[in-house]
Amino acid sequence: MLFSVSRTVCSLRSVVRWSVTIRRYVPATAGQSTALPIHLSMLPERNTVKALNSRKVYLVDRYTHMLRTHPVLLVVQHNNLTTQESFLLRAQLVKNDARLTVIRNNLMKVTLRGLTSPDPASWEAREKHKFEHHPLSVLLKGPTAFILLNELDTEKLKAVIDILEKSAGKLMMMGAQIEGSLMSRDEVDRVKNLGSLPQLRAELAGVLEVLRGAGLVSTLSSTSSRLYLTLDGLKKQQEAEESSGEA
Repeated sequence: MLFSVSRTVCSLRSVVRWSVTIRRYVPATAGQSTALPIHLSMLPERNTVKALNSRKVYLVDRYTHMLRTHPVLLVVQHNNLTTQESFLLRAQLVKNDARLTVIRNNLMKVTLRGLTSPDPASWEAREKHKFEHHPLSVLLKGPTAFILLNELDTEKLKAVIDILEKSAGKLMMMGAQIEGSLMSRDEVDRVKNLGSLPQLRAELAGVLEVLRGAGLVSTLSSTSSRLYLTLDGLKKQQEAEESSGEA
């Protein structure tokens, strides 16, 4: 009886643990996102490489959700963090809407390889992508963690990098994936200094206004005038040749 109850409790825990939202990648039409949210339970049958209730499948599912729902991923190495240091750094990151997650490199590589499949933990994903290497995999060396941001906000990104620089080497950024693009440390530094998206939009609007009000209009006008004069000259030349031919 006790054994039966214990098995039931374990099964319930497994059901709760697999309630993780992931995204399925499908071909996109114009103006449509390539990621459609689904729930693991919506998959017809999960033919996973490891047992469905294993921790490995749980972690692959978790990593899949992380990769598909966060546009900004900073890859960092964590070095000899004490429990207190970890707590303090995580608290500072949370204040800037960022989250630190320690990962297992081998399982993250499995997830990255099968990320374009509906279920990266499945046999189908393994067989289809077993010889592929995701660009982000090259950064997964040593004790690794991801810092996740829900949006590309350069002010928050700058604050997070400042926290890393003040960690006395406890957290060292190796690179990042931003909006699907792999970036080096130097490239991330350039992104953080771009200014916020509203600022960039305002600057772009100002440039377009200048072009519309002056340079662009005059350029188009002068080009049209030159084209008209050229065509008019050719027309007159053709008429003169026809007149001389008739004479």
